[in-house]
Amino acid sequence: MHIVNPYDAELFEELLSPYLEYTNANIMLSEQLGAGVFDWSDIMPFYRSKFDRIDEDHAKDSTKPDILKQLFTITFPEIDEWPIDTVLKMLTDKRITNLRETIASVVEKGEEIDSDYVVRMLRDVISIEQSIASTSKIISYVTTPLGFIPFFGAAVQKGAEEIGSAITRKKKTKHHSWFFMASGHSKSLSGD
Repeated sequence: MHIVNPYDAELFEELLSPYLEYTNANIMLSEQLGAGVFDWSDIMPFYRSKFDRIDEDHAKDSTKPDILKQLFTITFPEIDEWPIDTVLKMLTDKRITNLRETIASVVEKGEEIDSDYVVRMLRDVISIEQSIASTSKIISYVTTPLGFIPFFGAAVQKGAEEIGSAITRKKKTKHHSWFFMASGHSKSLSGD
């Protein structure tokens, strides 16, 4: 059995060089393609070290992956079981920018993703859903007279109702659109 001398700089350089080259290549590809870096968690210390050295002022950014993991682990514990195509579809959804804004806000405010944070967020989401349901009822009542138009009134009424509901949903879910997106993916997988 060979014992490694922890002070053998040449040996450590030989062992670590391939990992650092790999990390650099991923970062460069990420920058060129405008995509995130996705890698195994055991190599995360290399990325942290690299990003922390690049700019000490932005050391907070190295906590973003941890916050993202906490947020998804608490709100969607079954995400590890989702098929990779579902996760990729979700990551390419334009609503993911809302998630980035949420994480940036959490980092900036120094908040912690714990059960209290999730409870507050879920209260907001439930309130939004209740507001959408109330507004949809009102839209339905307001569009009822359109149904009396001869021949195609029912179609006009339903179309106006759907458009009104879609606009309402889009406006009201704006600040938590990432949650509604992930919830939709979660529901589609569970068959609800």
